Amino acid sequence: MKESLFRNINKKDSNIKILIGSRKYTEGWNSWRVSTMGLINFAKSEGSQAIQLFGRGVRLKGYAGNLKRSSALEGVKRPKDMSYIETLTIFGVRANYMEDFNEFLANEGTPANDDVINIKLPVISRFDDLQGKTLRVIKVRNGISFKKQASRLMLDIPQDDFMSYLNRGKTRIDCRSKIQNLESVGSFGLRLQAVAEENVIDDAALQVLDYYRIYDELQAYKNQKGYFNISIEREKIKNILATKGWYSLIIPKRHLTVDRYSQIQVVTDFAIMVMKSYMDKFFKFEKQRWEAPYLEYRNLTADDSLCGRGERRPLRRIVVEGCKAVV
Repeated sequence: MKESLFRNINKKDSNIKILIGSRKYTEGWNSWRVSTMGLINFAKSEGSQAIQLFGRGVRLKGYAGNLKRSSALEGVKRPKDMSYIETLTIFGVRANYMEDFNEFLANEGTPANDDVINIKLPVISRFDDLQGKTLRVIKVRNGISFKKQASRLMLDIPQDDFMSYLNRGKTRIDCRSKIQNLESVGSFGLRLQAVAEENVIDDAALQVLDYYRIYDELQAYKNQKGYFNISIEREKIKNILATKGWYSLIIPKRHLTVDRYSQIQVVTDFAIMVMKSYMDKFFKFEKQRWEAPYLEYRNLTADDSLCGRGERRPLRRIVVEGCKAVV
């Protein structure tokens, strides 16, 4: 009787390079050789199964069998490019597993990528070219700070002046990329929306949104952006979203219809996107209005941000994390 090929995949002389199966590899087996996973029509909704499956691939035998990656070892010389060998590569069709996996890592307090590179690029200051010339710029008077000196503002339904400001640049949020991540059809293709259909969250959906989560997300966003003189009351969020004319979502209407329990959180996500945009514009409008009496013409100096804040060779820092770059 021929010995099982599956049991021998960890042997050095095994000639098995690829395993193909249908939801067969989420549990009950281990292999140190997994380097790449290709998923087809998997993890569309089974986030926990995706995490289990990734667990089959992220395990390493490690140096001397210590089960650790080389980056966690002390006193051991790390071979060049070892991080690439120790990295699990995942690709797939019709799956939103990476969003679920990154959320899982965030909840566990684990960074999604340890490979962070800091790059400093010199920026040429042109201030010396302006010597002997006068360039006038509009600046806020020294000692004036909207965040520190302005009265606290309540995030509320837009008054006439703010509504006029909103209408000059109506908020339009394209959600098509998000819904492609949530839903796919056909054997291997995504359904792409060619028509830019614009809709708003209707009154029926507004009655059942998770306003506690919206409130928490807005508080976190406010702290992240430094909008410390804006106050938010949960009871006012619904009225803001119910105000017509200031925003639209580029998304098919059916994705804003709450016809099942799981859809509540989906529409709540869209409401959070809308409210963050509203808060940004509210802060900008109030800041411009408050600072208007304090604006004055001043000569450009080396300390201005346009000139690199007085540095002879100012630096621009770029942080590269995985495949993302933030300037």
